[in-house]
Amino acid sequence: MGRFYFFNDYSKKITFLQKILQQIASKLTVEEFSFPDEAVEQARRELERAFGQYVMSYNAKVFRKDIPLVSHLCANDNGAVLTDVQTELLSLYEKKFQSRNVRFVVYQNPLTKISIQQSPFFN
Repeated sequence: MGRFYFFNDYSKKITFLQKILQQIASKLTVEEFSFPDEAVEQARRELERAFGQYVMSYNAKVFRKDIPLVSHLCANDNGAVLTDVQTELLSLYEKKFQSRNVRFVVYQNPLTKISIQQSPFFN
C-alpha cells in the first residue's frame, strides 16, 4: 500500500488548493485524489496552461458515493466549461495516464463556489 497524503500535502504541490476556504477544505476527502508524481504533475500543469483553468489529478478507481457531497471537491467548486478542442486534449492526456488510473478534472479559474444543489452529483 502506498503512502497516505493529507490535504496539506496536496495543497503544497497543487497550489490552487490553497485558495479553497478552510471551512470547505477541512471537510474534503483526499481519497479520490491522485498525488502527482513528476510525470503526472507535468501533465497537470500543461493542461492548466493550455486551458487557463485549474486541473486536479484524481484516482480513476475511487469515487466515494457513500460520503456526504460536501466531502467532494466537485460538489463545492464549479467545473470549467471546455471547448471541443480542449475536451479532445483532456481525453488525450487521460488516455496517456489510463494505465496508471489517473484522471484529470478541470475547475474554473478563479475557483467558483457552488451550492451542493448545483453539484452534478446532487440527487
